[in-house]
Amino acid sequence: FISGVDPVQGRKLSVREHARCAVRLLRSVPPCRAAVLEHLRGVYEEHVSTFLHNLETEGDASSGVSSNLEDIIQEVHGVLSEFIRLNPRAWAPLV
Repeated sequence: FISGVDPVQGRKLSVREHARCAVRLLRSVPPCRAAVLEHLRGVYEEHVSTFLHNLETEGDASSGVSSNLEDIIQEVHGVLSEFIRLNPRAWAPLV
């Protein structure tokens, strides 16, 4: 996960693939939470940067090229929301 390389094929993971891997780790390996949340922070940052760039260049963030990360962002939001709903005390300091 940390290297961002597919262990089977030996190629670099796309941002989307790496984020999906992070979500799987977040769900299944609790000790990885800090590393996963740090990685997902970068995914959010890239998504927001693309949104702002589109807003500045196109004048309308909904038109133009998107970062194609909307589904990942929504998936991460759903997973984190579920964790917070199920155990708010454990997740409040992390999120």
